[in-house]
Amino acid sequence: MIAREYPDVLGTITGGKRCELNTVQAAVGVYPEGSAIGQPFEVLILLQSLIDRPQDVDVEVRLPSKDGAGNRLSFVMPKRQVRLRLEAGEVGLLHLQALAQPPTPPAKGYPVIIRLAAQAADAKHQPVRPKGTGRPPSALSISPFRLDVLRDVAFTGDVKAGELRCRFSIVPGQVNLGTPRLDTRYEALWTAQDFKLEQGRIEASMARAEEISYEFTTLNIFADLEEATAEHFAAAGLPLHPGEALFIAKAIAYVFDDACQYEKDFDLSDARWFQWLSSLLVQDEDKALEDRGKLAGGELYFGALYDAVRVCLPIVESATRRDYGTPEEHRAYAEKVVQAVQGNQPMDLSYAYLPLIMAGLTLNMRIKTRYEKLWDSLGMLEEAVRGRRRLAAGKNNAIFETLDRQLERARELLVRERVPRD
Repeated sequence: MIAREYPDVLGTITGGKRCELNTVQAAVGVYPEGSAIGQPFEVLILLQSLIDRPQDVDVEVRLPSKDGAGNRLSFVMPKRQVRLRLEAGEVGLLHLQALAQPPTPPAKGYPVIIRLAAQAADAKHQPVRPKGTGRPPSALSISPFRLDVLRDVAFTGDVKAGELRCRFSIVPGQVNLGTPRLDTRYEALWTAQDFKLEQGRIEASMARAEEISYEFTTLNIFADLEEATAEHFAAAGLPLHPGEALFIAKAIAYVFDDACQYEKDFDLSDARWFQWLSSLLVQDEDKALEDRGKLAGGELYFGALYDAVRVCLPIVESATRRDYGTPEEHRAYAEKVVQAVQGNQPMDLSYAYLPLIMAGLTLNMRIKTRYEKLWDSLGMLEEAVRGRRRLAAGKNNAIFETLDRQLERARELLVRERVPRD
């Protein structure tokens, strides 16, 4: 079966925004964003399970009682504390209705503060989704119209002091509805039962996905990969030198273009980026047929980044004669790198260099871009390394020492192959 991991339904709805707990992801929004006095609105809490066991999720919602000037506010919400059972791998939406009453004045930016706590029913649970961005779903229990409505909600994953927060507005005017009945309800959007249906659909799309996969060549996708790499690492707190972004992009381009041919333990059906492409073909064929570079640097980027780390670790092992662990440890490290680049855990310089930049050096001649001058590329990376070494002030010495030897071998290879300097 190609679909080995559960889909990222939450990300499909929110555009990727979320907060991460240990075993669940969440996002919050208010619909409508602006409502009048007496008009019900909903606090919407989107929950996505990451594990293969049921878990209890405790939700506590706080609406403001005073504004910034100390004036009294009045909001009615029948239930401010809810406990619900999230089944294995389930994705669901909690609706908590509320309304504003006098003397609440019209204003923008009223806060909603939410506390979440999750407890798995079985301590031996296993992950069924990676943290952060995952593959798109190919089957949902809701209609396309309903999905579009949810996508219009301004969901956020902003967390401050361990609390999930969003804002809403009270607009001028008053709606006299008597005493409206305010509901609290939960709806499942995706369950483990949908997984079997997804697997069949994705299996059926594999042949078409394989045809498309051959169009992801270095020349078609490299510029977009390089740009996306610079943007994602900078957003995660590690701005890259252009030479660093160039060699990371070489490592990622390798898993799109040549890795299945040259790496004996890596085939197309095992590539995460290919699994995501197959799923995207079912969910949104028009998007799956977009410009290949845009796809590689967009919807497929983090899947390819994961593939690049786990494929490139053995390449670096061979080049440096060092042991970086078992295939299982390679996969675990790849998840850590992806999480760091997505901003879900602290970023470290080593995630850029080991194995991505180091492997990019080994692949320098094999993954060559249009009009690239290989000597200039090496010079850019050498400039970046000199800057990093100054900033590191004694840290990561082992990485720099290993990299120095790789740079020297890369120069020797260009000389041996008589690559012109100009």
